[in-house]
Amino acid sequence: MSKNKEQKSILSESALLVRVSMSHPSGIKQDKFLKNELAESKNTSAHLLSVSKHIFGFDINKHFRSIENNFRNDWYFPMTFPWQDGETVKSSWRLLPVSHLDKFEEKVREAKISWDKEVANFLKAYDRYLINAPQRLGDAYSVSDYPTQEEISEKFVFVRDHKQISSYDDTDIRIMGSERQRKLIADSMKDATEIAQTKLVEHVVNELEDQLNRVQDAMKSYNPNEKGGKYFKDSMLDNLKDKNEKVSTINDLINDDSLSEVTSKVALILASVNSVESLRDKTELGETRREQLSDSIEDAKSDLNRNLINNIFGGGNE
Repeated sequence: MSKNKEQKSILSESALLVRVSMSHPSGIKQDKFLKNELAESKNTSAHLLSVSKHIFGFDINKHFRSIENNFRNDWYFPMTFPWQDGETVKSSWRLLPVSHLDKFEEKVREAKISWDKEVANFLKAYDRYLINAPQRLGDAYSVSDYPTQEEISEKFVFVRDHKQISSYDDTDIRIMGSERQRKLIADSMKDATEIAQTKLVEHVVNELEDQLNRVQDAMKSYNPNEKGGKYFKDSMLDNLKDKNEKVSTINDLINDDSLSEVTSKVALILASVNSVESLRDKTELGETRREQLSDSIEDAKSDLNRNLINNIFGGGNE
């Protein structure tokens, strides 16, 4: 069995694909009549203008986007990994290690509870919004802007989906077709999975390399005796730890020795630093610490730059 096929088998058994979809009414209506009136009063063309109304009297997006953004930025994106569609495409499937599944489900439930509470509060107040709308909007009011409560309640969506990573074994393609057709489908699925996995590993490795570069640049450019010298934040090493843990998590799925070597070196680098403040030391000791840290990072980066992705996915038969 090739190394490449072994990795695909491990990945399909140790991870799944998840997607969390959220949507809500915008509360904003375009008004073509007001646009035409504005264009006429300003002696311009209506197609050059845009006139919109907040029909509920407040920015409903702020309420629901805060829940969505908090969940995505604090938990969804950190706990999952991009799969096929890129890093922050909200509607895309993302890879979730099975080891993270319980925590992920807990955070989805918490977000859903917050979401449902906000939806219930909005719907409870909906009749009041309708009653106050004519006074609030004056001549800009139009009854056709407002759906019924049942219609608007259907615009609130919070859905969590999951599925297994597609199999590409042609014996498992359950269609009424010829052996050749099944093989074509299996090959297509295999290519898509391999591309997605390669991009996934490239993504986390590039993030780690970028953060290593930031730390190294900070060590090289820092001069405590120079007024206005470049300052580095305490979070610098925390971010490096986070990026290294992401690579380690992915490596738990594909079990590659070269990645293990890199993450182990970065873990030792982090363990060697007693505190970020010690790196700001103005004495020769502080300068030595910064130089040693920079040299250690250079060593770790050399492993990253040594055709790492090609080595991982290069295949080769046992």
